[in-house]
Amino acid sequence: MHTESFLNFSHLKPPSRLILLIFIILACMLFSSLFAMGSAVLFWGKQVLEVSDPSVIQSNPSLIAAYKYMQMVNHAGTFLLSGFIYLFFTDRQRIKRISTGRLPSQPQIWMVLLLIIISTPWISKVYEWNQSFSLSRWPSVEQWFRQTAQQSEDIMNAFLYQPSVKGTIANFLIIAILPALGEELI
Repeated sequence: MHTESFLNFSHLKPPSRLILLIFIILACMLFSSLFAMGSAVLFWGKQVLEVSDPSVIQSNPSLIAAYKYMQMVNHAGTFLLSGFIYLFFTDRQRIKRISTGRLPSQPQIWMVLLLIIISTPWISKVYEWNQSFSLSRWPSVEQWFRQTAQQSEDIMNAFLYQPSVKGTIANFLIIAILPALGEELI
């Protein structure tokens, strides 16, 4: 009984809960990243951690698979595991409600769709602002930002281009399902 009350943080006020959530997310992110890297090295070898050149990654399907695996484990640990741990510490009744499998109501679905439609132009505008952002006083920093963005885009394109159904399903799981489930938990 003493252990159960020790692990129960349901009495915390919102600012303290936010600090607890941030701590749990960071701890789970660190754990899942280390686990993903360690297990990827076991399955694919040390080259997984040594390669950082996007052109090498793009030309090696095994490396793409390894990085997708690491991303999937990291998403699961960061979003799902942290959400369950947070709920375990703060709201155990909500875990029981989640397991009932109730679907959202039709008004909730319409609100989400409306939110997506309304937010899309705003997201596009923020993207435009980001693209036009200039650090003219620090050209070396601006060049580094541009190179890093280009490398990220190249790696993202390698991840997303999948001629197989299996690769498309993996992308869908990594990009949509795991983050969405984790978001609902938190």
